[in-house]
Amino acid sequence: MTSTNELENLILQIGNGDQDALSKLYNETGSQLFGYCNQTLGSRVQSEEALFDTYLAIWATAGSYQASGLDPIEWIFWTARQTPKFQSADKNEPDVIVPILPPRHIKLTIKKRLSEPAVATPTKKASPKAPKRKHSWFRFFLGAASALMIILAIGVATLPAPEPLPVATHSATLQTEGDDVFLALTYNVSSGAVHIEDKEEQPADGTELELWLIPSGAIIPVSLGVLPKDSATDFIVAEQIRSQLDGGILAITARAGSDDVESGGLSEMIAAGPVVTE
Repeated sequence: MTSTNELENLILQIGNGDQDALSKLYNETGSQLFGYCNQTLGSRVQSEEALFDTYLAIWATAGSYQASGLDPIEWIFWTARQTPKFQSADKNEPDVIVPILPPRHIKLTIKKRLSEPAVATPTKKASPKAPKRKHSWFRFFLGAASALMIILAIGVATLPAPEPLPVATHSATLQTEGDDVFLALTYNVSSGAVHIEDKEEQPADGTELELWLIPSGAIIPVSLGVLPKDSATDFIVAEQIRSQLDGGILAITARAGSDDVESGGLSEMIAAGPVVTE
């Protein structure tokens, strides 16, 4: 976990117009902030918009960070609360924040926006005054046309394991086209906890594996996020889509990790399988 000083240094670098620092800050804090947005706003769509708006706001106002008197995470959350989605929604502040993997497209969309001439570089102009610190899821996926999917690439932080791990209500075995087992996982619908029991093969260096869900009766996949690199790992599914896993199909895509804005990225589906009740 990145230290407070390291996060502060990243914010200061952002204030000097360093886009790489913004990318690093997103990697370190995006899951925590997306989890906070989901729990507070209660809408995945609104949470994605709030996440996007927050990092653009961080880019624009990082020069005024030191004057806020807040530590980096407090300031990032405070910045999120100034975005339109937070200002217009009924909010339910969580007591405990559960990090959630954000969709891959958010970060690339931020990079595209920052590459537009209309987006100014950060300045030392003061942002609104911050409060003072208080101590404290093969074939189905391809479809009739065997379509290719264009996937936007971002890197995200690894989620912490839920403790204790809830009893599984569902499971899935994802197999390759040759029927080889690629990945097995269990899932608890109440808590959203997913436990990946094993990945038979580890991705090559620089390759990201993304987990997708095709809900029962749907044709559009939903990204559940980029999988951590550990062979066995745990993470949390966003509350708004937990019930959709029942009877759905999970798929894994692989892509060489890249933040290349121009290429966008072509992803290959390598394994898939149905979600079944335990």
